[in-house]
This record gives sequence, C-alpha cells and structure tokens, in this order.
Amino acid sequence: LGAKYGPLIYFSNEYWRLITPIFLHGGLEHFFVNMYSLFILGMVIEKFWGHRDFFLFYLITGFAGNAFSYIFNFNSVSVGASTSIYGLLAAYLFFILKNRQFMPNFWKQLRSVLFTIGVNFLISLRGDIDLWGHIGGFVSGVLICVFAAPTLKDRAQLMDMNFYASIGSELSDESETPVIDNAL
Repeated sequence: LGAKYGPLIYFSNEYWRLITPIFLHGGLEHFFVNMYSLFILGMVIEKFWGHRDFFLFYLITGFAGNAFSYIFNFNSVSVGASTSIYGLLAAYLFFILKNRQFMPNFWKQLRSVLFTIGVNFLISLRGDIDLWGHIGGFVSGVLICVFAAPTLKDRAQLMDMNFYASIGSELSDESETPVIDNAL
C-alpha cells in the first residue's frame, strides 16, 4: 500500500514508493516512537529553518533515505518516518555545531546529540530495522546542512525564537534584532 519495496519500484515503476513510506508506520508503537521523535526534534529544527524549509528538508531526507534503502537493501519492505527523523538528527547536530558560540553548555549538548545519534544507529542494527534507510536519511541531512543550514547571527535570535525552552538553557537578555541566513 505504499511501503518501500525495491522489486515493485523497479519492475512496476512505482517510484512513489520512495516518498510514501515516510507517512506510513508498522503499528502503533512504531507510529508513537516516530511521532515523539519528530515532535522533540521538530520543535527546534522547524523554528530554526522555518515551516516551508523544514517541510522540504523532511521530504528530501525521507526520500533520500528510501533511495539509499532501495539501492542497498533492494528486497526489504520499509515504512516509517525514521528516514526523515535521521535527517533531523543531522540538522540538530549542525544547529549545535554551526552556532556553538551562542550555545550555553555547548559540550554537554554536543555529547547529548552524539550519544542520541549513536544509540539510534545501534538500535538500527537490529535485523527488522532498515539501517540503509537511516544511513541515507542522515547522510542526506548532513549534505543539506553543509550547504544550506541556517546560522544564528546573534544571541538574541535564540531568545526571540524561544530556543532556550527547546534546548533547556536560559539566556541573558539582549535587545538586538535577530538575523538568520537561510540558504534553502
């Protein structure tokens, strides 16, 4: 009904199966885990990138993850938003790295996101999880962020966008006008 399955994509030309899996899930537990991850990561990344660019990023990394899975795991059946979620993990990592001068507790935040990425990739090694889809989502997220991730221009941007609530830090008051470079 829309899952990524290489033989149907290749032999039946059902290329839509490279995008539809990000909207499907293999049960309630799978759905709720992905929605929780999307909620947590999405709160920060969507505020940072903007609604339209966040949605495009989500679609592109989801598509790329499914394309990786199609190429490297041809016979697997895959569904789930995790290809896009791994792209969001890359975006969160870049958010921290590209804006370290504005990040309170930079090293703590960096260790936390690297630990989360590592644990999630270890979980992906289970036989019933599409590791190649996750790798593709993450790699595409990294590539997009290298070339198009927005950067903060000053500390006021963090306050105006309420990032302190998302990253768990309190920032001092500054009244400068925030500016974002957003290349996507």
